[in-house]
Amino acid sequence: MTQLSVVGDPVYTGGSHFGGQHDARILADGTLSLYDNGSGLGRPPRGARYAIDETTGTATLQDAVSDPQIPRSFCCGSARRLSASDWVIGWGGNGTGTESVNGLRGFAITYASQWFVYRFVPILPGTLDPAELRAAMDIQFGGGGLSAAEARGSDEPIPNLP
Repeated sequence: MTQLSVVGDPVYTGGSHFGGQHDARILADGTLSLYDNGSGLGRPPRGARYAIDETTGTATLQDAVSDPQIPRSFCCGSARRLSASDWVIGWGGNGTGTESVNGLRGFAITYASQWFVYRFVPILPGTLDPAELRAAMDIQFGGGGLSAAEARGSDEPIPNLP
């Protein structure tokens, strides 16, 4: 197993390290993305992406994203980079998943306090058929169980998908 030296990452140059890393992925451009909880290190969680150079044995930070509304993450989580400036992050151990564009929160889902995000996986356009989603929701929430509106804690009907 090869050990890499981390380059250009303020977390490492400050003498720290990953505090629970999850959801590591090799992206189409050859870089490595991961979710870093920062657990037990007194710093917020983040999504990070590194360029790996096997010849020099280095991992150079390309970009990282955090959210000022998420100060800590004690477990799990995910970070998926969709484009050069677009990230979908499941802030592990918290009830929030977000999409950030250019480092700014553009979309968030926050679950009730008794729930937390383990992974937050984006479903890209064209991946899921709306009729299949409706049928699956009917199976999950139909037949004597909670209605989808009850499960959400709202009497408002759920709008139809396009």
